Amino acid sequence: MGACCGATLDEHTRYINERLAAEDKQTQRTNKLLFLGPGGSGKSTIFKQLQWLHGGGFNREDALMLKEHIYCQITQQMKAAIKSYILTPPPKTQQPHANGTVAVKVDTNTTQAVSVQSSESVAQSTGSGDNGTPNSTEEHIDEHIDEEPAADMLGINPGGDANVTYSGDEDTTVDEIKDDYDEITLQDAINLVQQHGDVTIFNDELAKAIQYIWKNEAKVKEGFRMEVNNKNKILDETTQYFWDEIDRIKAEDYVPNETDIINVRYRTTGVIEKRFEINNAKFHIFDVGGQKSERKKWINCFNEVKAVIFVISLSCFNEMMYEDLNKNCMVDSLELFDSTINNKHFVDTHIILFLNKKDL
Repeated sequence: MGACCGATLDEHTRYINERLAAEDKQTQRTNKLLFLGPGGSGKSTIFKQLQWLHGGGFNREDALMLKEHIYCQITQQMKAAIKSYILTPPPKTQQPHANGTVAVKVDTNTTQAVSVQSSESVAQSTGSGDNGTPNSTEEHIDEHIDEEPAADMLGINPGGDANVTYSGDEDTTVDEIKDDYDEITLQDAINLVQQHGDVTIFNDELAKAIQYIWKNEAKVKEGFRMEVNNKNKILDETTQYFWDEIDRIKAEDYVPNETDIINVRYRTTGVIEKRFEINNAKFHIFDVGGQKSERKKWINCFNEVKAVIFVISLSCFNEMMYEDLNKNCMVDSLELFDSTINNKHFVDTHIILFLNKKDL
């Protein structure tokens, strides 16, 4: 009995050892790659593209899980656009010209021409100033601007010059803008979006409101042009794509397609891992969150890494960090890259620097 039990134990031990050896051999043949980089650099987008090309894509269940992220991006981004570009009037600076026209410059690169009386005619009509009546052009300019109707916040000026033009759309007059949409309907749409609570719920009423604002409010479109020089990013570069696709996305049977999945933006938390096989080579790839709060989790993935793919966004050179509005994103990227390549865990690890978003 004892000899029999001993033989059985030896067989089990031999089987376990063979399994461990096989797994060790398999592990050695698998290349462990680690995607690192700051938040917003595009690591997750590259990761999703790899899954489409070499990982069998996304099944229906995975795609449906991303619906809420898409709904959230569409709604949250419109809320942010309303707050930053419609309801918050940008500061204005006045630059009077010799012909009596004042260019009211807005920091949104929008220039509005306001017709006022010349300084000579103002002086004649108001007197010398001894009687206490203002006689300066600046005071009359301020009066014209301060009395600007509240409706002009929505891009129209019912009490002003009908031929006011806006930079970037010089052929559009206020009269033409009025013909394109109804002011009350626009304000109702804005109110509906602002009051919408659960951003993961995307009903037909909300979809139509966002669609109406996107189609008719020029200030939102101008916002995308402003993002190029905006230090604190408000709108993601793919949001315009989703706003243009609302007719398809609002359908009850909507399932995100490949382009939707690649374009959706959401912050990665924790560690996501996938296994791929590319040209008979096996890869185990890890994607991690790039925000400061997520970086402490990176160390859990540092063991036995064959290569680090460090992703940096080239378009962030003039942007400030999401977590620290006083720090430039490119400065943070360089500091993070320096600390990564000099980490003791990566002394014998290949480092691949991936410069992303050069087209933005």
